[in-house]
This record gives sequence, structure tokens and C-alpha cells, in this order.
Amino acid sequence: MGNYRTGAAGKDLNRVYTRLNKEVYPEIYHMRTLMDRLTQNRQVYMFLDFHGHSDKKNTFVYGPVYNIAEPEYYKSKVLPKMMSLKTPIFRFYSCVWRLAESKRETARAVMLEQYRIPFAYTVESSNGSYYDGEAKLTVDFTRERWAEMGLSMGECLTDYISMLDEYEEFVSQRREVLSRKKGKRAASCSHPTRTTKNQEKAQPKLIEWEDDVIEEIKPPTTTVFFLNMIEDIRNDEKFKKN
Repeated sequence: MGNYRTGAAGKDLNRVYTRLNKEVYPEIYHMRTLMDRLTQNRQVYMFLDFHGHSDKKNTFVYGPVYNIAEPEYYKSKVLPKMMSLKTPIFRFYSCVWRLAESKRETARAVMLEQYRIPFAYTVESSNGSYYDGEAKLTVDFTRERWAEMGLSMGECLTDYISMLDEYEEFVSQRREVLSRKKGKRAASCSHPTRTTKNQEKAQPKLIEWEDDVIEEIKPPTTTVFFLNMIEDIRNDEKFKKN
């Protein structure tokens, strides 16, 4: 019953995610019940809501909305950027990172705001075609090309989750080392002692100790790639503003 956009009640299901009415919107009721159970004792990090788009070309996302000062502002944009590098079917520059008042009852808005899922996306794929920027031609979607897009997305998701885990681990280790560094500085300032010239020579200089710390928290290759992606996104945004 219904069609590609509405349920049996004739309402757009992606505009009623705040309405828990089992009789009128059973799909939404059961989805929300599932999310209540999943998020009760664990943190869910990602939610993907797949849609077909009747107007725009390519595959793209409507992403979560963050203030630029929040770490997730850039983190949430890395996955779409990766997908755009993986396949011409996905277009990063078609992605939208805002939430109009009329979209407050969409799945991505409810998953972010009520369930605190940091990476909640609406994934849109054209019902018709995609533009291949490298080949400079428009290509009709087929079942095989949609499957190709799905495979690329799955591979990027796997890589992204691994990179995000390693990045968070790196940040945690860095905080720990820098905290230890501050503690050592504070201790050296709080308890000054006289040293002989020979002892002074034997003591490492602070800059040498800092070099050791930098070596200790050297980021893994995947984290360097992750940070480079963020830098590329920043440069894209600066270019758009100019």
C-alpha cells in the first residue's frame, strides 16, 4: 500500500518520525521502538536512511548538522568525501549540510537530536542518472550501477569506521601524553633544585623531551589520511566562500 514516498495514511513517512502512532504510522512506530532498544545500553554511531531522488543526479547525502567548532563538523564530512573519491557516481558537492525547519521530523534529524547518533545521513540516489565529471557525460542508472554504488559505499564504510577508531585512539593517546608533559612541567616548576654543572649537562633539555613525546604520539598512516581528508574539505569550503 502507499507508494515510494507515502505510507497507507497518505503521509510522507520521512516527515513524521516524531509521531509515535502505531495505527497511523506503524513503520515509524516500529523503527522508533527498535531504536529505543538499540540505544538503551549502547552508543550507536551511524544511521543511514536510503532514498531515491526524482530531481537531482548522482548519489549524495543530506548530512548531520553541526557547529563548525564541534569535532563532528568535519568528521561527518569525511565519509561522503571518501565515497566521491571512490566512484564518480557519488557527488560530494551535491551533499547538503543544513536542516530546514520543515525537515525537523525526518529520520536523520530525529536520530541525531533524540538518539544522539552523531553520523546520521539521508543517502539519496537519483532515480534516473549520474554525471561522470571525469568522462564529462551523463550516464543512466541501471541495476548494476546501483549495485556498484552500494558496493563502493560498503567498502568506504568499512575503511571509515576503522580510520575513525584509529583516529580516536590517537587523540586519546595524545591527550594522555600531553597531560603527562604538563604534569612534568608543573613538577619541575614547583620543586626547583640546585644542580651542579655536571648534573646540568646530564639532564635532557625540554625541547629534546618534547621531541621524544612527538615521536611517541606519531599518528598512524590511516590517521594522516583522515586528517588530510579534513584539510581537503576545509580548502573546499574556503574556495566556496571566496
